[in-house]
Amino acid sequence: MTVISEKYSIRKLNHFTGHQGAIYALEASGEKKFFFSGSSDNYVTRWDSAGLVNPEAIIRAQTTVYSLCFIGEKNLLVIGESSGAFHVIDLDSKKEIHNIVFHKAGIYDVKFSQRYNRLFTASGDGTMGVWDGDSFKLLLSKKLCEQKIRGIAISDKHSLVAFACGDGTIAVYNADSLNELIRFSSHDLSANCVYFHPNGKQLLSGGRDAHLRVWNIENNFELVKEIPAHNYAIYKIVFNSSGKLFATASRDKTIKIWDADDASFLVRLDKENFNGHLNSVNSALWLDDGTLVSAGDDRSIVVWEITEK
Repeated sequence: MTVISEKYSIRKLNHFTGHQGAIYALEASGEKKFFFSGSSDNYVTRWDSAGLVNPEAIIRAQTTVYSLCFIGEKNLLVIGESSGAFHVIDLDSKKEIHNIVFHKAGIYDVKFSQRYNRLFTASGDGTMGVWDGDSFKLLLSKKLCEQKIRGIAISDKHSLVAFACGDGTIAVYNADSLNELIRFSSHDLSANCVYFHPNGKQLLSGGRDAHLRVWNIENNFELVKEIPAHNYAIYKIVFNSSGKLFATASRDKTIKIWDADDASFLVRLDKENFNGHLNSVNSALWLDDGTLVSAGDDRSIVVWEITEK
């Protein structure tokens, strides 16, 4: 056990291998301690974070799996591919119920709004898509930039959807009317990921410029804080279930843990000190039991226990 602050301690629980390619996506499931991963080996795999149950291949996609979205109310898993297609899998029957080809490039993120029963997709062709959560028919598509759209964040409380765009801007839409509310410059180069703070007052973003930024959604997305957080691009921002901590995953091969109250830095999880990842960390996922899962180019998945003392 390693003390990382006056309040928290950390322990590496498991280190899984099995994928034959880089891992780009992690997603929760409806089962405690279980999660899904998606890889450039085209497989989506179900894992037990405790390591007591053998991993199970859910589906072999046609191309690299870039994104995953679990829709708990329907027990569906949406899989976004590098081809631009996405699949909808019924996890009860373990059968594909939709295979939708629309985007012209990879789907880098997929998010579901429970309040509006809509699925949102972000593509490498610079377009976003909005889909009905029952029929999965297209409701709206709009080209937001000439570069990739890499990330989506949804705040059902505020009826907001934010898109992280490759031109460095963040586009914010009303999740109900689907009208664009604001677009603002956020990062040099590409904005890669966005996440609405559980406090309901802020939007966090990470970019190719390795900076973490905090925006005040109650004051026209005014910049609150700017942090040179990593050495290379930030690919993911995730909060734990209590809303007290968040993690950032980066191309610099590390995961960093932050205090959610003031975005103060707590610890850097790396290979040298914590036997972490060898290469870029592409995704992270905080499970409801408090464990943090990370994965990346080294084809491995690490499960971390972060506990309050």
